[in-house]
Amino acid sequence: GIEFFKEEQFSEGDKLALLNFLMREFSLTRPVVMRGADSAVAAQFLVEQYVSQNACIDLLYLNSDALQDCSPSQIAPLWDLLSRKGVICIESSGAAETIDAGVLPAGAFDTVMASPGFSIFARVDCERPLRSMCYQVDLYRRKLCFDRKRRSKRTAKAEMPEVAVVVLTYKHESYIAECLRSVLNQR
Repeated sequence: GIEFFKEEQFSEGDKLALLNFLMREFSLTRPVVMRGADSAVAAQFLVEQYVSQNACIDLLYLNSDALQDCSPSQIAPLWDLLSRKGVICIESSGAAETIDAGVLPAGAFDTVMASPGFSIFARVDCERPLRSMCYQVDLYRRKLCFDRKRRSKRTAKAEMPEVAVVVLTYKHESYIAECLRSVLNQR
C-alpha cells in the first residue's frame, strides 16, 4: 500500500484534504502546526503550554525546516506530548524529498505514508493498529488520485463540446456526401 503512490506529488489542496481526513478518521482533536521561522521558540512555547495544561497533542504538523531549526533537546519534548493517537505529518521543503522515520526518535514511530514532499508517521504504541492506519490512508490516497483523474477527464471533455448536426434534405441525394464532408470539416 505505501508504495502505490511513491512518485505522486501532493498539491496544497491534497495535503489539506488529507489532514482533514486524518482528523476525522482517527478522531484527532488537538492539532499543532509548526511551520516557518523561529521553530525553536515555537517548540519551547508549545511544550510549556501543553505541560502546564496537562494536555496532549493528537496531530503534529511540521515542516522539515522546523526539524532542522530545532536541536534534538528542543524538539524531543514534543514527541513526549503526543497522545496515544499521536500522528506526525512532515512536509519536506523540497518537493522531491521524501522524509523517512529516521528523523524521528528511533523505534518510537513508524511510517504510515511516505511520498515526495509529504510523510505521515504514527506512534508504534498507537491506539489503532498501524496496518489499519496504513490501509485507511492508502484508500484515501487512491480516492484522491481517482477523483483527480476524473476531474481532469471532465475538464478535457469540457474543452471539446458535443455537437449534434441535423441535415434535412429532400431529393438531394447526389449532394449528401458533399454536405456531410462539409459538416465534418467544420471547426
